[in-house]
Amino acid sequence: MHTYLISCDIFFYRMMQRQVDKAGRMVAFLDPLAIVEKWHKGPMLWNDDHDEFKNCKSRKKINKVQKQEHRKIIMIVAMYISHQFQEWQDRDVIWAPYNFRNHWIVFMIKPKHGRMLVLDSADFDPNTYKEFEDILNMSYRHYVLKGGEHPLPPDRDKMW
Repeated sequence: MHTYLISCDIFFYRMMQRQVDKAGRMVAFLDPLAIVEKWHKGPMLWNDDHDEFKNCKSRKKINKVQKQEHRKIIMIVAMYISHQFQEWQDRDVIWAPYNFRNHWIVFMIKPKHGRMLVLDSADFDPNTYKEFEDILNMSYRHYVLKGGEHPLPPDRDKMW
């Protein structure tokens, strides 16, 4: 999987959690290293000499393996987020600090209300982080299927 190399990030989020606890708010933070773009898009960035491709004889086979590995990692990230949604059903807000293209944005997620808000200081086109929004929505659908608290009617399974 991944190794936590940046202890200052963990310290920062613990410090933020203490501030939130003092204010009496029920808030949680997703681990930014578990959801970072480089993690879930990793297989799409692999070179042709990557170990996963050693048995691939053609470009077509390499592309197929890349897509399979990419899908596996997306599922790992989605299950992590869904699990956290389940664990934090008592929280008012879940913050998801997300890094892509060397830029940080924050998703403010309210699973109980079926809402999320993107805070982006650079005002990137939402299509640049659409894959992560899709992962969040996949996680939310799983959370709802597992009985998570939510207000959505059965025909609506996305947070917006």
